[in-house]
Parts: sequence; structure tokens; C-alpha cells
Amino acid sequence: MTYQIEKNVSVEREDFPFAQMELTDSFVVPDRTIMVRACNQARRLGYVLTTRKLADDRYRIWLKGRKA
Repeated sequence: MTYQIEKNVSVEREDFPFAQMELTDSFVVPDRTIMVRACNQARRLGYVLTTRKLADDRYRIWLKGRKA
């Protein structure tokens, strides 16, 4: 199998607003894939989240704390 090598392609990274949030603030993401990305990024940065699925397949994400 061969792969095509591409140069100067930027890595798309979603920046979620954890640093600007206060405890119990929340935001909505459009689908499960983005919710999982947000949770993974939060875990790496030391944040604790709670998520809930909304009726229309969107997800609400709450900031519940920060790990010490």
C-alpha cells in the first residue's frame, strides 16, 4: 500500500472554552463525536466535566471542577 505525502497541511484543533468557564457553566456541541473530543481535551487539561444528551442529538457539557 502506498500513501500520498502532503506538505504544509495544518492540523485542525478545536479549542473548547474551558479556561474561560466558571464552575457549572455549560455549552452545547452538535454531536457525540465533538462531545468525545471535548471530554478528551478536558481530561488532558485537568478539567472535570458532566455531559448530557439533549433531545435533538446535541450534547450539553458542564464544567464541574478542576483536578488539583
